[in-house]
Amino acid sequence: GTLTRPLWEFSLRGAVSRVADEAIPLVCAETRINNKLLPMRGVPGRQRQNFAGGQPWQGFITKVNGLLAGAKKMAEEDPDRIIILMDTDIIDGGCNNSQILDRYRRIVQASGGAPVVVGADVHQWPYIDRAIGVFMGPMWQERRQKVMSEFGMDMHVYDSHEVKGKRFTSYSFPNSGFIMGPAGLLEKVMGCIALLGHYGPHFDDQHGLTVCASRHPDKITMDYTGGLVLTAFYVKKNILVTTPTGIQNFLTHDRQCFVHLNGYHQPVGRPWAEWYVHLPHFTRADPLPDR
Repeated sequence: GTLTRPLWEFSLRGAVSRVADEAIPLVCAETRINNKLLPMRGVPGRQRQNFAGGQPWQGFITKVNGLLAGAKKMAEEDPDRIIILMDTDIIDGGCNNSQILDRYRRIVQASGGAPVVVGADVHQWPYIDRAIGVFMGPMWQERRQKVMSEFGMDMHVYDSHEVKGKRFTSYSFPNSGFIMGPAGLLEKVMGCIALLGHYGPHFDDQHGLTVCASRHPDKITMDYTGGLVLTAFYVKKNILVTTPTGIQNFLTHDRQCFVHLNGYHQPVGRPWAEWYVHLPHFTRADPLPDR
């Protein structure tokens, strides 16, 4: 079926054994600002490389094409270098590069070596027939258990912190706002998303990622812990606490690396919009490498 037919193959090579303090390239696709470098919001210090500045917005395919261009450029320079493709509504919680890479590697290891880590989401969206059954099925839920156990967390710790609505909720579904892994592999993932993001007359990158992940669970996994990236939509904001040097997650009992404020413009996301407006002026605890 659509969700299970393999599309492409790639290999891991030496991608997850890079130098821990190496700067991690961040790639975004922001059409509204014609700048090649955009500072991240939240804890200061990081900048994202923008591969869609000034381009006309033609829907999510514009974002995908920009991220694909960024991944392709990075892959030409070094296909094994770990990079992050991210939405522009992600803020920096203050992790240093070693912490980010350590969490990435532990998620990869607990996932049986799947080298591409994406954000998790409370909802399966856009809705795909059978997708809830796939990601709530034995294979993916066993992986969820292993990833959470790696970090000493209960598998269902987010359940009581989800905003319940009409749709099925479980922090178990792919979110396309954060994609991390070796540049050469991310180029392939974005190509897969570009191909499979179409449904009917619509295109959505998260639809594409959902199909790609379901076909390639050996290549794509999720940060079920929320500690590398927390997808905030339909998650209660009281799990995060701000300090002078960054953001803490009291469910992980650790520094929050990134927060994805998706859906903050919608009524259910209003508490997160208010939370963001009242963030303090942070001071980064650890200097970042400039190379």
